[in-house]
Order: sequence, then C-alpha cells, then structure tokens
Amino acid sequence: MCKRILRVISKVITVIVIGIYLIQLYLMIQSTQTNRLPKIFGWGEVVFLSGSMEPSIKTGSLALIHEQDSYEVDDIVTYVKDYTLITHRIIEIHDDEKIVVQGDANNVEDEPITKNMIEGKVVCSVPYIGTVIRQLKTPIGMAGVAGIGMMIILWPDKEEEDEIENK
Repeated sequence: MCKRILRVISKVITVIVIGIYLIQLYLMIQSTQTNRLPKIFGWGEVVFLSGSMEPSIKTGSLALIHEQDSYEVDDIVTYVKDYTLITHRIIEIHDDEKIVVQGDANNVEDEPITKNMIEGKVVCSVPYIGTVIRQLKTPIGMAGVAGIGMMIILWPDKEEEDEIENK
C-alpha cells in the first residue's frame, strides 16, 4: 500500500515538474520574440540580478509579476526601458501620467516612466529560487530536468515486476 502511494506521489511530482518545464520553455521561446516580459494570463516572472531593491527583495530572488489596471505609490513594479527589465518602487505619480520610480537601495530616482512601460506589479517574491530557475533555463539545466523526469516515468516498478514474475 505504501509503495503505491509513493508511486502516485512520484507521478504527480513528475507531472508538476514537466508542467513547470514546459511553461519555462514557452516563456523562454516567447522572450526571444519580443522586448516585453513574457507572460501567461497576465502573469510573468523576473529574477533579481542586482541589489537595487534590497532589503525588500534580495538578489537572486524570483518574483511573480501580474498586470494591473492601475498602480499606486509604494507598488513595486517591473517596467521595460531600452530593452531592459527594471523592477523598482513607485514613489510618485504625476497628473501628466508620469510615474517616478526608485530602487529601495538607490539614492537617486529613475527617469520618469509612463504606465504603458510597466509590465506588472510584484505580487510575491521568493529568495534564492531565482538563481535556481536561471540555472534550469540553461540548455544543460533543461536537459537535466527532462532527463530526470523521463527517469522517474520510465523507472521500473519493483512491485509490478514481482507480480509479472509470479504469474
């Protein structure tokens, strides 16, 4: 009975890992075709490569981004400027649609941006996971995940082998 439960759990984990793998593959392909943040149903992800948002968000963190209809002062947003994704906090919103942002660890505010430059608001972040995700997006990382998934799926089940031999 315990072995069957473990087998079901391993298959569920495999399906989840393969699902994440396919989503990452889709996002990676989509990112090569546009200068915008690739998203699925308005959700995207960013990995923090610098410490400009520390201590709020640490370098190497993975953040989930979601598109919003409107943004407010104190929201942490990701925007595109010169083909680069930048994630900083909104510190002012002017009537002329200019939005002023600044990194928490920065002494100087960024050049004002417009709402159409914003990709979305940071909904949550997880420390250190971004570093792992970046490694998994490399060709070696993706091949490794695919290989492990295939090993789990194809790994012979000792209980089923014993039943076949006993017949």
